Amino acid sequence: MALIYQFRRLAFAQVLLGIVAFCLAAQNPGMLLAAGSLGALAWYVTEGPNGRPLPRWLTNLGALGAVSWMLVELFWHGVQQPVDMVVAMGHFTMWLQILLLYSEKTNREYAQILVLSVLQMIAASVLSVSMVYGLFLAAYCVLALVTVLLFHFKSTSDRVLAMNRRAAPNPAWASRPTPVIGRGHRWHFRFMAAVVGLLCMAVAMAVFVVTPRSDDAQNPITARDAGGRSEAGFSEHVDTRTSAGSRASREPVLNISVSLHDTNVGNENRTWLLRGAALDQYNVDSHQWTRSRAAQNYDHYLTLPDNGLALADLPDNTPMLEAHITLRQIGHNALFAIHPPTTVQSDSLSDIKFNPLDQQLASQGASGALVYSLRWPSFPPGDLAGRYREKLVENSRARLVSSPARDREAFERFQNDYARGWVSQHQRIARYTRDLLAKHNLERDPDAPYTADDAEIARVLTEHLRDEFRYALDNPTVARHEDPIVEFLFNHRQGHCELFASALAAMTRSIGMQARVVTGYVASEYNRIGGYYIVRQRNAHAWTEIHAGPEQGWRTFDPTAPAELAAEHRVASSWWATLWQLYDHAEFAWIRSVVAFDHRSRESVIEGMQDSLEGAADDKATWTGQVWAFLRNLPDIWRLDRVSYTVAGLIIIAIGICLGYLARLLVIRRQRLVALQLTALPRAKRRGLARRLRFYLTMLDMLDRHGYVRPSWQSPFSFAQELAEANPMRFDPVVSLTELFYEIRFGHRELDHNRRQRITAHLKQLEHALANPRG
Repeated sequence: MALIYQFRRLAFAQVLLGIVAFCLAAQNPGMLLAAGSLGALAWYVTEGPNGRPLPRWLTNLGALGAVSWMLVELFWHGVQQPVDMVVAMGHFTMWLQILLLYSEKTNREYAQILVLSVLQMIAASVLSVSMVYGLFLAAYCVLALVTVLLFHFKSTSDRVLAMNRRAAPNPAWASRPTPVIGRGHRWHFRFMAAVVGLLCMAVAMAVFVVTPRSDDAQNPITARDAGGRSEAGFSEHVDTRTSAGSRASREPVLNISVSLHDTNVGNENRTWLLRGAALDQYNVDSHQWTRSRAAQNYDHYLTLPDNGLALADLPDNTPMLEAHITLRQIGHNALFAIHPPTTVQSDSLSDIKFNPLDQQLASQGASGALVYSLRWPSFPPGDLAGRYREKLVENSRARLVSSPARDREAFERFQNDYARGWVSQHQRIARYTRDLLAKHNLERDPDAPYTADDAEIARVLTEHLRDEFRYALDNPTVARHEDPIVEFLFNHRQGHCELFASALAAMTRSIGMQARVVTGYVASEYNRIGGYYIVRQRNAHAWTEIHAGPEQGWRTFDPTAPAELAAEHRVASSWWATLWQLYDHAEFAWIRSVVAFDHRSRESVIEGMQDSLEGAADDKATWTGQVWAFLRNLPDIWRLDRVSYTVAGLIIIAIGICLGYLARLLVIRRQRLVALQLTALPRAKRRGLARRLRFYLTMLDMLDRHGYVRPSWQSPFSFAQELAEANPMRFDPVVSLTELFYEIRFGHRELDHNRRQRITAHLKQLEHALANPRG
């Protein structure tokens, strides 16, 4: 009965743990509150003092409701991504489990509960790559293993009970069988569960090392928020009417470390802008910045070789910075880079898309965690766009998507007109910009493609926006017929970074310059423990890139006030922040070592193991080196053939079994000495007393088989007295045997013929009482 009751509790705990893990993976705290509360209440409703299961018709009605819920999620809301179907199926299995917890449960219902719980964890594993979820999954596997073993005991006990009732003259006389495993059956059960668990863990680790994750086996699910929508933060377009107040999630997006000549150059006082999308077209009707279709015509589809791909040829003495990026969430195809990238390398990607015109990088349908490296010049040359195109056209792996990209003259002609000109109240913004420049003794011919003052003009306009406009998380509300950028410049003079970037682009383009709005992230949160930056969804940002002439090319200008931007992305410095950094570093190690485990990681692990073994073999002074050298030279010493290897393997397995059995005997012997209270005696006196007191162990075995186990903290007499008080007629022999135990153990009495007869009689009486509880 104790094992059956324990199974019911563990099954209930397994369901609750699965619900918590799924809601954590789906990032849905509301569902966790509702489903977790209903699940926890089920134990009191069905197993409490006055507990009663719900009637069958009510649970069937609830099952129909669960089916209806799933149909609504699938067909009413629509399945836009595979994640929608996974979430809907997870919700369905969750409600079915809760209904089964409230129903009358036979072995069939318990089997359904366990299967549904496993299916729900599979769905959760598809949704999340979080380290916290990984810990929940590990705990769930251990709990599920023990629960399944107990369920096997319960189902076997139920079958035997049913057979006994059919065979008994009166079914009421049949009692539930108890497992006969010997004394310490709980220890045996735990030992078996531990062995099975360790074997499963070893197999899982071996499979993990042998089969790395690759771009062909990535997780097909993208990051989602609690409501099932795509992640907030970075966007591949800019809507100047919306606010950024919802972008407050601390969910990590990527990790980046930056180095120069293999020296880490990251610190708390340095920030980096990671560009994801370059937007060159503004729509006056929708008030959105997008990437024009004409610019997309110059996208190149490239295959990444193992040693990386050069996107442009630069002089050998060019100072190059390098970034290692782990992209932890993907809800889009953009690859974030520090402008302008010239070399790309990745084991997680086999194909990428690159545009020489706007230097935008993108993956080709990859998902899950991605790891890639980038290199870029610290002082980019002005003709970099031409270098990009020449290198890509020469590259035999490049496949251009449209014929204009093959025409060099067409490319140069479009390059001169790209991201130029303004459409919304052009004259008003141009006049405002010229008046502002005149105060700094600057002017510009709007028909000139480039001037020597373009960089200075961009700097002056950037400083003006920083000094005279106020940064705010919420963009001001504008009338439907008004343009948000015009209202920002002439009326409200406050807004989010997207309005600042849009205003700078509008002002420079109104006087004939080339400018584009760029969206991405600002990397400012530096993790001192790991030596890298953590970029979160809340770090989404927008800025402007302006062409400063043939000698300087495209340069980055951020019109948002640095102090206000730093205040928004500031990280508190306290002991809690240090602990949070430690947690972030542990989760990043999980992503890098587990989620993003690829062929390169596998090769590093195998090479490290080989180097360790070879190093140990070379160091003959250590015992490990001597053992490894002996094993490595064993075939040459013995000249073993295939049959000899088989025999040797069998001998090794037999030796291992014998050693395990010997260890088990030693553990059992230790437990017996503890039960007989002989551990404090000298070794010489233990053997004789152990032989004379063997009857007490026999008694404990008989009681243990029927569920009466003496706790390690309880004395033998107190245990016997407690049993006798509960049922004197049944457990009087226990008291008599315990008194004999005390006489021999502590009274130094001999085990004579009289005492042997009394012990035999008491043991038979106890065996009869335990076998016939009603007799």
